[in-house]
Amino acid sequence: MEDLVLVGEIVRPYGLGGLVVVNSRCESLAGLMRYNTLVCSGLGHVNVKWRQALTKHTVTALINNCSSRNIAETFIRKKLYVEKAAMQAAAKMAGAGAGEAGEGEEGEAEGEYYTWQLNNLEVIECGSEKRIGHVIAVEDYGAGAFITIQDGNKAIATLPFTNRAVPDIDLANAKMFINCDYIIWNKLK
Repeated sequence: MEDLVLVGEIVRPYGLGGLVVVNSRCESLAGLMRYNTLVCSGLGHVNVKWRQALTKHTVTALINNCSSRNIAETFIRKKLYVEKAAMQAAAKMAGAGAGEAGEGEEGEAEGEYYTWQLNNLEVIECGSEKRIGHVIAVEDYGAGAFITIQDGNKAIATLPFTNRAVPDIDLANAKMFINCDYIIWNKLK
């Protein structure tokens, strides 16, 4: 699972013809629908034919040419993943097609990251170079992304994932530089 990224979850069947409803974990449905081969929990690689967007975050799909609602019901609560290598290949193709300048070695434009790339980065205070801890999660529940940090004493802190709070990320050296004015510790230090 280390080389997989969660991109969606099958939530229910749709109609009688074998379609399912997929709840996207991507920023947009287009981010999810660019992949036609995914890894499904408990099933391995599956072929996906995307059909119709229902809401901003849900879309109907046909999994492995499923032909009945009864079979579609067996997919409920299955998680859908994309392989990290496929994400990087798609990013390279998208960048090459658009002719973007300033791309890094892995195909991302400068200043663009997949959240999984930020996990375990060393967190450093801007200016003082003091080590704060390391990133344990990057999450977004709809009100803006935030970063969860753990220090050496197992204390947990969060800060918004904004340019002011996180002015620089150095993926090559596995470091994230933060402005400590924005950090919120979950207990008194």
